[in-house]
Amino acid sequence: MCNSDYLTVEEAATALNTTPTAILMLLRRGELTGQAVAGAGWLVERDSVARLCAARQADAPLVECRSSCAAKAGGCASCGSTAE
Repeated sequence: MCNSDYLTVEEAATALNTTPTAILMLLRRGELTGQAVAGAGWLVERDSVARLCAARQADAPLVECRSSCAAKAGGCASCGSTAE
């Protein structure tokens, strides 16, 4: 595996302007792809981040939390949504 093809969870979160927790949720849901690394967590495929970033720029939602958390004061710790 060539590391230049992958980002850490933190790097992916920065690129997508979200949280590492949201990145892990996107990986679990299959909206991002990556590799689990024993003892080190996840590496996220750079191409999947680029695709999601492009979709986001086209006004597609990045994360839709399934817990109706956007109504919580201060926003959701899982997906980063904030009350509007």
